[in-house]
Amino acid sequence: MRTTHQKVSSAIALALLSGQGYAQSTTEAGSGLEEVVVTAERRSESLQQTPISIMAFSAENLEQANIKTVDDLQTFLPNVSIGGSVPVGNSAPNFTIRGVGQTSGRANNEKGVGLYVDDIYYPRSTGAILNLLDVERIEVLRGPQGTLFGRNTTGGAIRYMSRKPKDVFEAKVTGTVGSFDRTDIEGLINIPLGDKAAFRGQAAYFKRDGYVDIIGTDEARGNQDDYAVRTALRLKPTDDLTIDLTAAYTKNKSNGSPTVITGVGLTQPNGFPIGPVAAYSAYLTSIGQPAVTVDDPRFVSPDGYSVYDTCIMDRVAVDASRFGNAPNLLTNALPNDQLCNSHRSTENTFLAADINWTLSDTLALRSLTGYNHGTDIDQDDYGQFGAQTNLTVNRMDSISQELQLLGDHDKVQWVAGLYYFHETPAELRYNREIVRDTATLQAECCIGFDADVELTTDSYAAFGQASYSFTEKARVTAGLRYSYDEKDVRISKVGIFTPQLPPGGSPKSNSSHWDSVDYRLTLDYQWTDLFMTYATVSKGFKSGGFNIDITSIGTAPPQVTKFDPETVVNYELGLRSQLFDDRVRANLTGFYMKYDDLVVQLADFSRGALQVLFLNAGKLDIYGFESELTVAATDNLTLSANVGYTKIDYVELPPNSPLLIPASCPGGALTFERCDAQPLARSPEWTYTAGAQYSLPLSTGQLNFSTNYAYKDEQFSNNSTSNSILLPSYGVATVRLEYDSGAAWKIAAFGTNVLDEEYVTTGTNGRTNVLGTVSQSPGRPAEWGLTATWQF
Repeated sequence: MRTTHQKVSSAIALALLSGQGYAQSTTEAGSGLEEVVVTAERRSESLQQTPISIMAFSAENLEQANIKTVDDLQTFLPNVSIGGSVPVGNSAPNFTIRGVGQTSGRANNEKGVGLYVDDIYYPRSTGAILNLLDVERIEVLRGPQGTLFGRNTTGGAIRYMSRKPKDVFEAKVTGTVGSFDRTDIEGLINIPLGDKAAFRGQAAYFKRDGYVDIIGTDEARGNQDDYAVRTALRLKPTDDLTIDLTAAYTKNKSNGSPTVITGVGLTQPNGFPIGPVAAYSAYLTSIGQPAVTVDDPRFVSPDGYSVYDTCIMDRVAVDASRFGNAPNLLTNALPNDQLCNSHRSTENTFLAADINWTLSDTLALRSLTGYNHGTDIDQDDYGQFGAQTNLTVNRMDSISQELQLLGDHDKVQWVAGLYYFHETPAELRYNREIVRDTATLQAECCIGFDADVELTTDSYAAFGQASYSFTEKARVTAGLRYSYDEKDVRISKVGIFTPQLPPGGSPKSNSSHWDSVDYRLTLDYQWTDLFMTYATVSKGFKSGGFNIDITSIGTAPPQVTKFDPETVVNYELGLRSQLFDDRVRANLTGFYMKYDDLVVQLADFSRGALQVLFLNAGKLDIYGFESELTVAATDNLTLSANVGYTKIDYVELPPNSPLLIPASCPGGALTFERCDAQPLARSPEWTYTAGAQYSLPLSTGQLNFSTNYAYKDEQFSNNSTSNSILLPSYGVATVRLEYDSGAAWKIAAFGTNVLDEEYVTTGTNGRTNVLGTVSQSPGRPAEWGLTATWQF
């Protein structure tokens, strides 16, 4: 039963001083389910007494489930979808919870689901940081978290907490081999440094071949070649002061996004030829081959897991007059012989300082400082047609500072804080595309553009939240957060593109600011020690921003347009129960969310060139539920089943919204009253998982077996009918068989997607626009492996 008074030294300090929030069983081994302790409320508390929708995974849970990256988590999370971003595919996963998230990897687009690494906001999802290095636990919070995790958490938050140094020596080596020449090596060491300090370090290498074959070569796309180093230093100058310093460096590279062509078009809706397709036809005609046809088998993948090597950009003649100093003409920034290169590389440096000071038995102070620097380089043909290339360089720099004051006074537990976040993302893009010369009708290289985008974000917030226990059973929690965001953007763009800009690119800029008051009010009631219900109303805010593709509407001069913030108000009811001597855990959450000023991404082809725009697209209601059931069927067998349901009802969409389906209302204006609307991207209606874990004690050691199956309903890839595809429903299964010696070593055999399900993670429909193709990214096929761990 919840007590009326908990000391900081035994509760708040436990949560803050080490970040340890996944406790072991409070019952005897084998007699029931383990107690799960989380820190989502900035204090240690049992999951079953935490009045939010949350799932938590310990390091052991993650290992037994074959979860190696953050995006693997979706296998076990109802109402959570993780998939590739547009246009780079699986290389940059994005997260959606209850239909709220984002699908773009562009520099101007921020996540609707906040990713926190050791409680530091991590603004971008690229890089090997997503490999789970020395993880202590992961918490997934569903629904807006506008009070305590306010930075763009309209959909929810994913908290990745790493292990902290400890005062005993530890060393461990783990090696994995498997399908697609998989080779993973991880090394860990923990060294006590006297009575007041400890060091913990880890280095890892992850290597795996690609799974989308490039026909006619020995290469494949979707490979993994990652390096990671993480070090942590814990200092305890006094019993009341703990300083945790963390530094991590990650680097990954691949030879291109695992994307395949499934369709080819020839003309736009207005009847004009699609530029790259017409140019490619001109090239084929010049070498005596037939022109491109609809769904040409020379381009369409024969099996969904292979692509033809169709790039011809290094084979066509270069027209020097298309480069030089004339107005709007390009410099040859990309050498002709490098235009067919496809590659991706990312480097990230992450620094953090977590300082915790227990001021008294009832008061604690915490300081969180974070720094993130990264560079992401991607060169690829986003249409995979072989007649264009895009080199994109994203630079990411951010710092954050958070101060928390935490207290526990009789019946009140509270936290107040200040937050500052500064980010300067930059995006450099070099687009090149072959063109059919209007005089000679020959294919030539190249038209395109060079674009330089620089953004600055400064975000400030003040917040507070308090929980008051009326009785030993009834408690109310109230929270408030004020956020103020300032943003600036500067764009320079030169080249052959629409709209035209004056000579020199005429840098364009814009600036704006937005603020919001977010809140939370929760009432929970502990009916018995093992049965709790709660009711919540909460609000979340995602900042506005700018379109970084310069637009021109009508006769107006080129300009940088902006979009407004999103807001989500969430109404939630929850039930938490643990029954039959802790052998059954049954949790149920129902929610109803009002989503206002929804921001969607529009692939706009109306001006003769692809422009990716972000628009506020109306209001909608989202409702559904999440249920989690875990049963300790015997002392050795545990069963689990999770189900999620999300339903979206549009309340208001503006005329010509990109979500309106033109085919549903032909012969008239696109209006909400006349037309049907496409469901939000990454919003499968039904999701469910089922799993089992069995342990068999042996005379020496123990045998552990686990299996899991996850299903996701069909979902759309993008929030725009102009380029979205419907991703079919699918289910994947995993298995793992482990022998644990109980001493210094263990070994396991595992399989992922063992039923070899063919499924698609993202895609783009460009059949009737300037891309000319329908493309999609398949998920990884069945893979098998062995992993061994030695501990010293």
